[in-house]
Amino acid sequence: MTFICVIPARKNSKRVKNKNIIKINGKSLISISIKEVKKSKFIDNKNIFVSTDSEIISEEAKRCGASVPFLRPKSLGLDNTKMYKVLNHFTKKISKTVKFKYVIMLQPTSPLRTSKHIDEACNIFLKNLNKAKKLVSVSKLSKNFFPTKIMIEKNKLIKQLNGFYSYESNDKNFYVRNGPAIFIYTKKKLNSNIYAGKSLMYLMSEKCSLDINEYEDLKKLS
Repeated sequence: MTFICVIPARKNSKRVKNKNIIKINGKSLISISIKEVKKSKFIDNKNIFVSTDSEIISEEAKRCGASVPFLRPKSLGLDNTKMYKVLNHFTKKISKTVKFKYVIMLQPTSPLRTSKHIDEACNIFLKNLNKAKKLVSVSKLSKNFFPTKIMIEKNKLIKQLNGFYSYESNDKNFYVRNGPAIFIYTKKKLNSNIYAGKSLMYLMSEKCSLDINEYEDLKKLS
């Protein structure tokens, strides 16, 4: 049972400038994530990594106790860079020096995600590996989300929504990816759609699922 944690934090955030190191009650977003994952009983402190293209973010991550073994190329820090490319790049390089079975990806823009959430998700993942090799954190669906983020549940597994349904349909259970605050998978090369196929589900409250993408989101923390 060997997890590595990868926290992706690029330099040129688009809607909130420098959001990964923006301060909330005197603490940067990246430091909040690192602090919580350090409390996890599933992840050794030496296996907490940050993938970034920024020297400033790198220094902040190291100050908080995470490792930044290398900077990612600028080509993986663009607005249209897909997460699967970031994760594949990092895991390929780190696997040369670190042995691991599972990867947990934590977005630094989820400041209300705690070590309790992380450990509960890891526990669900490990107990249900015979059902699916991925886990995605979600919250109950509100009507404010794009269809591409919607997941549909059946037999305690979730899949991306294929087509359109009425959100009020009585025989369908709809959820939305919450960032995702937590994404766990078995070590492998990811495809372009990391959410394709069946995934285990970890349900978080709408409040704890807050994802900082706009300045308006910061106001929800006050």
